[in-house]
Amino acid sequence: MKKHFLFLRSLHPDRSSFLIGIIIYFLFFTNVFSQGNFWVQTTGPEGGGIRNFVKDSLNRWYIGTLGNGIYYSTNEGANWIVSNTGLTYGKINGLVMDSTNYLYAATDRGLFRSTNGGGLWTNIAFTTGVIYSIVVDAGNRLFVSTLNSIWVSTDYGISWNQNSGGLSSSTYYNLCTAPNAYIYTSSSSAGVYRSTDNGANWINVNAGLPNTSIGTMTVGSNNYLFAGISGTGIYLSTNNGDNWTSASSGLTNTYVNGIGSYGTLTFAGTNNGNFKSTNYGTSWVAVNTGFASPYSGSGSFGFVSSSVIFSGTYALGVLKSTDGGNTWFKSSGGINANSIKSIDVGSNGNIFVGFTGGVYVSTNNGSTFQQSDAGITNTMNNVIRVHPNGYIFAGTFPMSGAPLSGVFRSTNNGVNWSAAMNGWTYQFNNVLDFAFNSSGHIYVASNDNVYKSTNLGDNWFRANTGISNSQVYSIAVNTQNNHVYAGTYGSGIFRSKDDGANWEQINNGLTASQIMSIAINSSGQIFLGTNGYGVFRSTDDGDNWTQVLFYTGMQAWKVAINSKGHLYAGVVGGQIVNLGVWRSFDNGDNWTQVSDGILYPFIDALAFDVTGYAYAGSLGGGLFRSTATTPVISTQTNISDAYVLKQNYPNPFNPFTVIGYSLLVNSKVKLNVYDIRGREVAVLVDREQSAGTYEVKFDGTNLSSGVYFYKLVAGDYSETKKMILMK
Repeated sequence: MKKHFLFLRSLHPDRSSFLIGIIIYFLFFTNVFSQGNFWVQTTGPEGGGIRNFVKDSLNRWYIGTLGNGIYYSTNEGANWIVSNTGLTYGKINGLVMDSTNYLYAATDRGLFRSTNGGGLWTNIAFTTGVIYSIVVDAGNRLFVSTLNSIWVSTDYGISWNQNSGGLSSSTYYNLCTAPNAYIYTSSSSAGVYRSTDNGANWINVNAGLPNTSIGTMTVGSNNYLFAGISGTGIYLSTNNGDNWTSASSGLTNTYVNGIGSYGTLTFAGTNNGNFKSTNYGTSWVAVNTGFASPYSGSGSFGFVSSSVIFSGTYALGVLKSTDGGNTWFKSSGGINANSIKSIDVGSNGNIFVGFTGGVYVSTNNGSTFQQSDAGITNTMNNVIRVHPNGYIFAGTFPMSGAPLSGVFRSTNNGVNWSAAMNGWTYQFNNVLDFAFNSSGHIYVASNDNVYKSTNLGDNWFRANTGISNSQVYSIAVNTQNNHVYAGTYGSGIFRSKDDGANWEQINNGLTASQIMSIAINSSGQIFLGTNGYGVFRSTDDGDNWTQVLFYTGMQAWKVAINSKGHLYAGVVGGQIVNLGVWRSFDNGDNWTQVSDGILYPFIDALAFDVTGYAYAGSLGGGLFRSTATTPVISTQTNISDAYVLKQNYPNPFNPFTVIGYSLLVNSKVKLNVYDIRGREVAVLVDREQSAGTYEVKFDGTNLSSGVYFYKLVAGDYSETKKMILMK
């Protein structure tokens, strides 16, 4: 122990620093090395899906997001600060505050509470259950809806009683309280229920409703009750739900996602933006000035006053109005909760990100992002790919109200875009993937089969002879032999050996029929990401397939391979513990889950930049970057007679160094790097390894000068050493 004290004294010669050093030492050599994440969130793209607004007594505003937890603002939305400490899941289904300023967040992983303004969250109830909705009444009674049940708590969420008398068996997605103390709930199948006794008993109140599929509901200050029925519009009850009448005049989009009420003002958020009524729904007018596009979806509202209003959108983040909702401007600074659909990196290092709010680009390794989609008339982006000649292609999803959907092209690094649809049968397509062969020819996967261009997108023709299913979701080219592979939604995989002129189905051994993505490594091995059946591999050009990653229901929608041949899979569905990112160093034989740091691990986009960092896009949780580049590992074949962690060399280093270690027997190995405060800054190894001697190259380019520690854990063996980065 003395030598450790001397080491710390040499780093900190004064007494106070020396004591700090001792504290740091004990932190390091006890438990701190178990902390740290593989991923860290980037600072953009800005925006995302906003589900809830809450204001406390100090005029601090809180928002719940679709996938990245909770944010707050102390300046009426000028900027937002993430507030997720203690949250274990990012999807916020409901957010309320009681009169004591306690905050409650309903999630798919139970109910969380914060007693200090969102500084710390604790899971207090329903720890493994889904909470669909939550409200609090004037008496601080909490009501939550779960599968087939309504529950009530009178002690700030500590204990709960089931109050479902009179409710039919259904899932209740909405709860709201009225000024007269009535409580309402609704479902997508059973309509509206009302309770007049604090939830003890419920009665069905659907008279006048055209159907019982209620998507959203709210109560105004005068006890007027509004219900939104998807595809039908809004219905109004002025007598506590006893009778309903249509209130949709002027509502040109009847897909209503949310309704907000403040005095005589009522707002409806639809798939085509916002509508406003000043007469309790008798008539509506569209109020979309300031929306990025007329078909931007919205669904939640927060009212500072009758003039200052927040609108929560599905992709743009928070919009704000200061003129009673007539015009809007973006107020999303600091929010990163987008549904990332695609990522690609150009040869110049520019990172392009496509999502439901358009295309963004970063020119500084993901530190900042700027919107870069001028000319794309449909910002519902599915896929973005950079052609080897520098042109960029974006594929969009057909959205109601958009003038067209399909292929867009930029010839100036994303500054401007134009539609590139000449030759397409339809002008309203769902474009899902691009691939390029060694001649620069382009293949497109779409809901109208495979299209091909031999002149960089100026003209297209359908290239689908032999493909029996027009729903083509993925496409890839083996540039070594120019064979093309098309993954369909329902008919498995097809191959063309003649540049797309003819195709043959190649499903031998493939138990999955829905192929979501395709990746091919430098050895010609092909990997398929599938819907419900994990990842498959072929080592013989697709003639035969073997399942290499699978857990029950695993929806591995994305597979990707980095420059070192390491295989990554992004998982969006199946068992919740298996969501996120999986990685294999040996072509799929062995896998490690690497999802730490992602609060909403539904991963549908993966890419790698020119420096080796990995990027992962969450469907609601935003964009993430790995905390370090993927290491290069070299193996010596000699067998070691002991476990050894060697001193790195050179040391000090700038910015590269090599760490060597030896394994006595086959072991599960973890080699991580930490800063002086014990924060993990790099994961160098996390896999099973055979006995032998290894070397790992560590890149400190993005780290500051200072003292760092690297720790090896192999079986029961553990050792830590110090190294110095000196720039």
